[in-house]
Amino acid sequence: MRWIDDSSEGGEWQGLRLTVPGPARRAPLMIEAAPRRVRLSWGGQPRLWTCLDADHGGLQWACAPAPLHGLPPLGFQTARAVGAGLPAWARHYARQLEDQLEAGDWALAPPWAPGQSPQRRAPPIYGLTDVPRLGSGGPLDWGMNGSAEVLPLRAPSPPDSGRVKAWRRWAREAPLPPVLLCWITGLDAHVVLDGHDRLQAADAEGVTLEALTLMQQRPSGWDRGPWQAAAQARYLRAEAGGARPGTLRTLQAEVVSAFDSTHDTACRTRAWPLRGGVAEWTRSLPAGAAGARLAGLSGP
Repeated sequence: MRWIDDSSEGGEWQGLRLTVPGPARRAPLMIEAAPRRVRLSWGGQPRLWTCLDADHGGLQWACAPAPLHGLPPLGFQTARAVGAGLPAWARHYARQLEDQLEAGDWALAPPWAPGQSPQRRAPPIYGLTDVPRLGSGGPLDWGMNGSAEVLPLRAPSPPDSGRVKAWRRWAREAPLPPVLLCWITGLDAHVVLDGHDRLQAADAEGVTLEALTLMQQRPSGWDRGPWQAAAQARYLRAEAGGARPGTLRTLQAEVVSAFDSTHDTACRTRAWPLRGGVAEWTRSLPAGAAGARLAGLSGP
């Protein structure tokens, strides 16, 4: 994997751009789809199941009850060695994700801020502090403007578990390390890749913590030709008509933007066909009430 820093024109760090070489293939972190169904697996183990509502107004979800073994558990010694600051944590997570992602372009970034490239910006995050109270499944309503909420990949740990208590002690003395999320465009939601216990600790201690979002970058398929021609025509007309310098600078910036190659990519998550279709999705559902509720949903 290769990565470079992504910065604004003013030099402000906005994340990492990651490139995973090789042909397209199913990777350890994988999303599969069947009609109205999505399943996220990691390391060959299904972790999250969703079913689209019949009215397409949201979805129903369930996560696995077993512990998540996607990334090595974050220990205090490692957390101290990484230190503070999102750039350092982005590099730490990039190294840990080295063999987990399918080939192609990815971005690892904090939540969007004004001035950030719209192609690589992380969507806003809603409901991060609510994750420990979501349990093992439930509904996700997209509403009028989408969701951008956060779903877990495993059930919460017991409140008195050793790791939750240890992170609570950490939170009383220093900021908690950021959680790692992954944006899934087909769900219009983030999922937690690392940090479930830290989220519980933050909720119990009443503190906040930062997040980094992993996003797959794929060709946008957008033909920029008409935009480029129109931007150039507007600038030339204004120049010929003796427009003010400020107007010309604005139109010149539009021309530059129209030819900016970053518009050739967009945040778009790939889903592979689920082998076995709906039957396999249903067969693999987790035990418990959340899985039984999804199994009872009708329709193809």
